[in-house]
Amino acid sequence: VEEGAKRKHLMAVAALRREKLSDLPGALAVLEELALDADGDLVVTRALLAVVAELHDMERYLVVGERLLAQVGEAELDGAFFAQLAQAYEEAAGDMEHAKHYYEVATQLDPSAPEPRARLTQLAKATGDYATYAAMCELRLETENDDARRLDAYKELADIYTTRLASSRRAVEMLLKAREIDPADRELLRRLADAYVLDATTHPQAADAYRALLRSDPFDVDVLRILARLQGQSGDTE
Repeated sequence: VEEGAKRKHLMAVAALRREKLSDLPGALAVLEELALDADGDLVVTRALLAVVAELHDMERYLVVGERLLAQVGEAELDGAFFAQLAQAYEEAAGDMEHAKHYYEVATQLDPSAPEPRARLTQLAKATGDYATYAAMCELRLETENDDARRLDAYKELADIYTTRLASSRRAVEMLLKAREIDPADRELLRRLADAYVLDATTHPQAADAYRALLRSDPFDVDVLRILARLQGQSGDTE
C-alpha cells in the first residue's frame, strides 16, 4: 500500500510540474526516480516518454521508446511513436538503418503522414536502398500533380530501375509514363528504345522505337548501327 501511495503521489507531482508549472525538467526528474522504483510500469513509461518528447531529448527518447516497445510490442503503438523513435535513432545514435526501419513502420501505419515518408525516402537513397527509394518515389507520384516534377521523377526512376535494380521492364514502365507527359521529347524516345533493347523479349519494340528515331534523324549513325544489329539478330533484312 505504501509503495502504491508513493507512486500515486509522485505521478501527481510529475503531472503538476508538467501541466501546471510547465516545469518539464522537474517532471522528468520525478518520473525518472519513479521509473527506477517501478521498473516495467507501463503508465510510468508512457508518462516519461511524453515528457522526453516534449523536451525533444532524443537520447532519452531512444532509451525510453525502446523500453516501451519491449513492454507492449509494435502492434500496440502508432505511427507517431515510430516516427519519433526513428528520429531518435537518426539524431541521437546516428543509426540510419534502424532509423530507416522505423520510418518505414511509421509510414505503413500512417501513409498520409508526410514527414516520415519524406525522411524514409531520403534515408533509403542515402543508404543505397534503391528498392525502397523507388517504391517511395512512386507512392509520392500518386498524389503529384505538377507535370514537370512528375516528368523528372519518372526519368530518375527509369535510371534507378536500369542501373541500380536491373529491371528494364520497370524502366520501360517509367519511360512510357514520362512519354505520356512529353511525347515529343526525342531523348525520352531514345531512352525508351535503349531500355527495350536490354530485354530480348522486347527487341521488336526496341526496333520500332529506333525506326521512329530515324524518322526525325535518318543519319543518326548510332541508331543505324543498333538497328542493323537488331535486324541481323532477328533475320529481318528490310
